[in-house]
Amino acid sequence: SESLDGNWTKAAEVRARLKEIIAAALQRGALVVIMRPNALVLTVLETESPKLKEQGVELVPISRLAL
Repeated sequence: SESLDGNWTKAAEVRARLKEIIAAALQRGALVVIMRPNALVLTVLETESPKLKEQGVELVPISRLAL
């Protein structure tokens, strides 16, 4: 699993980490990412969501994966 946790102060920092995570997910075929949502991360995820969908990336809560 990967983490999107951090003491982010800039959207560019979150985007850079997100880019790393997406590259790993695409390489592996799937990836579980742990995060504690905060306003900045949620804003970046919302903004980047259309681009992620174009790449075939789907963000889902863990509850959707757990049995």
